[in-house]
Amino acid sequence: MRTALTIAGSDSSGGAGIQADIKTMTANGVFALCAVTALTAQNTTGVTDIFDSTPHFLEEQLDAVFTDIFPDAVKIGMVSSAELIETIAAKLKEYGAKHIVVDPVMVATSGAKLLRDDAVTALCEKLLPLAEVLTPNIPEAEILSGMTIQNAADMERAAQTISEKYGCAVLCKGGHQINDADDLLWRDGAGKWFKGRRIDNPNTHGTGCTLSSAIASNLAKGYDLDASVERAKAYISGALAAIAAMNLTGGTDATAQNDDLTTFMDTWEKVKFNTVAMPVTDSSMKAAIKTKIKYLRESMGRGVQAVVPDFPADYEGIISIKNGYAIDDDKLSAAEATAWVAGASAGASYVESLTYDAVDGATDLVDALTHEEYVDAINKGHFAFSISEENKVIVEYDINSLTSFKQPKDETYRKNRVVRVMDTFQESIQLNFPPNKYANDSDGWDIMEGVGKSILKQFAEAGAITDVDYDNDFLVDRDASYGDKTYFNVNLKPVDSAEKLFFTTHTR
Repeated sequence: MRTALTIAGSDSSGGAGIQADIKTMTANGVFALCAVTALTAQNTTGVTDIFDSTPHFLEEQLDAVFTDIFPDAVKIGMVSSAELIETIAAKLKEYGAKHIVVDPVMVATSGAKLLRDDAVTALCEKLLPLAEVLTPNIPEAEILSGMTIQNAADMERAAQTISEKYGCAVLCKGGHQINDADDLLWRDGAGKWFKGRRIDNPNTHGTGCTLSSAIASNLAKGYDLDASVERAKAYISGALAAIAAMNLTGGTDATAQNDDLTTFMDTWEKVKFNTVAMPVTDSSMKAAIKTKIKYLRESMGRGVQAVVPDFPADYEGIISIKNGYAIDDDKLSAAEATAWVAGASAGASYVESLTYDAVDGATDLVDALTHEEYVDAINKGHFAFSISEENKVIVEYDINSLTSFKQPKDETYRKNRVVRVMDTFQESIQLNFPPNKYANDSDGWDIMEGVGKSILKQFAEAGAITDVDYDNDFLVDRDASYGDKTYFNVNLKPVDSAEKLFFTTHTR
């Protein structure tokens, strides 16, 4: 499992700071590490007291993290003093930390300045140049750029200035009456807008922490910066929408009917997701789920999977759960286990397999299988849980339900890691090849092929694909392309995990 470190203060209300970061990182499928810079007494109405960590103790926390569980990404929130900032910068350089996301918390929502001048200087001189990406809001971007921002054009100029000054990417967050929820990512001399929708929700305490933590989580999982920002924005928009009118008391349990599930599936075209748990037993609903997932994958180009109990659908978009597991006295059926599988699958990076991953807290199996039954289940395309030599509940084999292998989908397509590689590659293509960006002529084709080769390089360096022929594996079909239609020929050889090990032992 990938890891992410948050360096920030504690929020006693749980809405921001370390608490928000840990929740976000966990929800985005990475293991959260933390180093606390301060304890605060606060709630949604304000901060009543702050107790800063000492530089020495912060140093000890960072040493403890980096020497044991090296983080795949680092998110830094508000740090109140120059001494603490200098400590963080020194340790990040000492350990060669990667994928550093800095949320330069400098100005409160009210406009009040949160950092002393010496802390601002230390932040700008010591910490910001180490970042892969900064995530300032409008007031913070004004301070860092020395400009007044009144419109989208001002955001672009300010982001460019900050990026060039500190040598990193900049995600300039919208809002503050500049736009609704459109954010600008400036890097490598160019800007890219990420459109959003403003959600009427008064519960926005900690959204900055959440966004930067979600970006760090996705960087830790191997996504590039564009994809990490896109996924982070989708996550926070979904979270805000989900709780916009939420009443947390007085609810009642209800049983979902087929009409309810059908209505739910109708929303899938409108939201961004990777995996959905569908703990249904009705055979007609299972067939409807397959039809919907197949439409999303093959007609809309969406890299999505559904997790369904006991449904050998013979399709890579369906993960069929054969059995369940127990947590102490609580026995979870295969249907109930779909939730864990969906979460683990969505959280897995495209270079990660869930085979032999342990289910945290699980103590036993529900509906355990014999060896022959496991073999039969796998051959029929079922995802099953088993018991390891260490007596842990583990994933026996991270597969989907595909069992009919024919070109272009050979046996490798039954492996969920391979599907994640293909789906993530497709997502990267969609992000980097928006309509109307390139001219449909020989000059434009040259540029597009160059972009494609850079994507291949990124995936190869991440260990997702191998045996790359950069001259021939991403080419425009120049004879077929005309008008506004551009055709590509792309070749990929995904890398799978070493999961079947065969040893021949000789005596001598």
